[in-house]
Amino acid sequence: MQIEKILRPLLFVFFITVSFSSWGEAVKIPPSVLVKPAPDGKHLVTFFYKPDSKVETLALAGTFNHWDKSAAPMSGPDKDGRYSATLTLPDGAHLYKFVINGETWVADPLNPRKVDDDYGGFNSVLLLGDVTPSDVWMPHPELPSVAPDFQTPLWARDVVWYQIFPDRFRNGSKKNDPDHPVVPWRAEWFKLQPWEKGDFYRPLVFLRIYGGDLQGVREKFGYLRELGISAIYFNPLFEAPSLHKYDATTYLHVDDNFAFKGDQVGLKEDFTDPKTWRWTKSDKYFLKLIKMAHRRGIHVIIDGVFNHVGEKNLAFLDVKNNRNRSKYFDWFDVVSWEPFKYKGWQDYGGMPAIAQGPDGFPPSYEKYIFNVTRRWMDPNGDSDPSDGVDGWRLDVAAEIKMEFWKKWRRLVKSINPDAYLTGEIWGNPGQWLRGDAFDGTMNYDFARIAQHFFFDKKNKISASEFDRQLAALRDSLPPQAAYVTQNLYDSHDIDRLASQIKNPDRPYDAQNRSQDESGKNYDETRPSSHDYRIMKLMVVFQMTYVGAPMIYYGNEVGMFGADDPSNRKPMLWKDLEPYENPNVNSVDEDMLSHYRHCIAIRNTYPALRTGGFRIALADDAADVYAYWRTKPGANAEHILVVMNNSEQKQTVSVSAPNLKACTPFIDVLNSPVKYYYERSPFKRGKWRCIKCPIKSAKTCEVKNGKIKVILEPKWAAVLVQTEN
Repeated sequence: MQIEKILRPLLFVFFITVSFSSWGEAVKIPPSVLVKPAPDGKHLVTFFYKPDSKVETLALAGTFNHWDKSAAPMSGPDKDGRYSATLTLPDGAHLYKFVINGETWVADPLNPRKVDDDYGGFNSVLLLGDVTPSDVWMPHPELPSVAPDFQTPLWARDVVWYQIFPDRFRNGSKKNDPDHPVVPWRAEWFKLQPWEKGDFYRPLVFLRIYGGDLQGVREKFGYLRELGISAIYFNPLFEAPSLHKYDATTYLHVDDNFAFKGDQVGLKEDFTDPKTWRWTKSDKYFLKLIKMAHRRGIHVIIDGVFNHVGEKNLAFLDVKNNRNRSKYFDWFDVVSWEPFKYKGWQDYGGMPAIAQGPDGFPPSYEKYIFNVTRRWMDPNGDSDPSDGVDGWRLDVAAEIKMEFWKKWRRLVKSINPDAYLTGEIWGNPGQWLRGDAFDGTMNYDFARIAQHFFFDKKNKISASEFDRQLAALRDSLPPQAAYVTQNLYDSHDIDRLASQIKNPDRPYDAQNRSQDESGKNYDETRPSSHDYRIMKLMVVFQMTYVGAPMIYYGNEVGMFGADDPSNRKPMLWKDLEPYENPNVNSVDEDMLSHYRHCIAIRNTYPALRTGGFRIALADDAADVYAYWRTKPGANAEHILVVMNNSEQKQTVSVSAPNLKACTPFIDVLNSPVKYYYERSPFKRGKWRCIKCPIKSAKTCEVKNGKIKVILEPKWAAVLVQTEN
């Protein structure tokens, strides 16, 4: 990928309060509004409007009444010719318009605060109380960002991520299998193999190798393309003895069991001297795989595990043998030289922790990591990073000093300004997304909120609380980060989504390991058809919400399991069926089709990837949530996503402000579609997209200022406006 040496036009998406603060104005009440105190800390608000000519009816509509033009009729005129309506409103930012004769929508001419309405006009905005950022995002081409110098890769807004755990994805070559026994791919998960003796969990299952490799990934590029994937995150690929590879012996080489076994024999390399570093056949094969991925429009990032290494790491062995005489003596957190004692990651001796001071790692270790970074981002050193990885996922990022990340980010962006950096952050990611560390994070908070709304029972939250928590999460992120953050439901560190649904009301990522006392009641049996229906609804949300969706390998074919180790079962493949237990281990083709369809919808409509977000409905009684995704401009897109989270079939009515009567919409989720490939925005590769034959499509239109749609239980509609 050649870096374009041009100044890219900036398009930021903003919280309303960001727009206002950028104007440098104090929060003022416009002369068209009268505000008085009301009980419970709310406000009694009277809106006034004086029309230019005689009107038959006048109404007030806004976010406070879901833009229902009949909910707040205005009385009048008074002696000054003004009409008025009084409402009780809470603190916050409220968008509104006046509706004349039920047809003409006008902004408040006496209120200077406004935002684009996505239809060529403006919505007026009233700020009440101690305002925090609202839940309304609007595209705006001019206003500065929270962090104006913070730019995230544009390509990362458009992608759908796919996480690959290498040993468990696909065994493409038996020649690189390790010398010790490899578990047959089709074997029943809980069945002990002949060489396995003792308890399943202690430690047998954690020692298993299935033989997944890069040849297997290459075999399935076509599968990933059909699925609609445009970015891959690889769990660690570097040489390590374990199945997970988080215990690296070196960051210089791809594990030989992932490509060509034995290709590191005879190498003599000094970690502190890049001139001694060589490229193995496995390394070159991975670089070739990157090139193949790029041709297909797929970006590739790898796991950066800089916080700790394995006990067989070459530098650690040198320290262990030579003590403080080793050139690497200050790399590790050594407690005692005699006897030799050191700190391990989470007190595990198999993963020696790297020493850290106030500014981060020891200088020579930092230099090593910097050189490793250059090696994999620009392999041939020609200042063209197109032959290297497109970014990094940073393991246990919060355990590494911020000063290191700041220096490392500057290095990464100097090599490739379009590189993507995402951190494993489990708490609030705000401090990491200010333009000096990461571009995005693994968005576990997104998953937590979704759990409480979609499938928890005792701990279930309402539609309005779901909306409030989503807004709070969005508000914690700069917009340019929110659009590239990885929206996931699970990963190699979490029980799989289908099993989460089967086991509701557990704290997220807790009580989910069957081998632990707290998880002894965890149900690891195959989820029900109803569980999978809930999962499908969650996929619709994931593919239509703000942020880049990330799929953990196998979710798309219905894989399930508790937390580690059962979330790391070997991938299910149709061409390998039948498995030993086909009732449990078989590809769910209906789920696979659903994933393909939802991803294709996202790939087809830019509004779902980079457009604005606005809530349309949060109905607690009906358990319905709806929102608009919009993109203005010459090829404007207006998409309404409506989700019925209840157990009953419902007719849902959503207000459609600013839309003319009879404006048509097509339900692209529930209509027959044709799939085709079109050029992706990456200037390389193509995307799987959809086209709806008009004659057979499910359609609806705006009537009386509303859109009505009939939804089955636990289902959704994705309505795309077909005319502007």
